[in-house]
Amino acid sequence: MRSLNEFDETFRGPQSLFNWVQDLEMGLGNAGRDEKKFFQERILFCEEFVNRFPHEDTLIIATI
Repeated sequence: MRSLNEFDETFRGPQSLFNWVQDLEMGLGNAGRDEKKFFQERILFCEEFVNRFPHEDTLIIATI
C-alpha cells in the first residue's frame, strides 16, 4: 500500500490509520520518559513511516 487512504479504504476499520499512526508515535514518546529505549523505537518508527509513505500529506509527516 502506498498511502494511508489506500490502507483505510481496504481495511475499513473503526479508526483511520492517520490517527493510529499519531497515537503510536505519541505513545512511544510518552513511554520513553520511563524507559529510554522507547525513544529509539519512536525514531525507528518515524523513519520507517517516512520511507514507506514518502508521498503522504505533509501534515502527517510534520506531526510524527
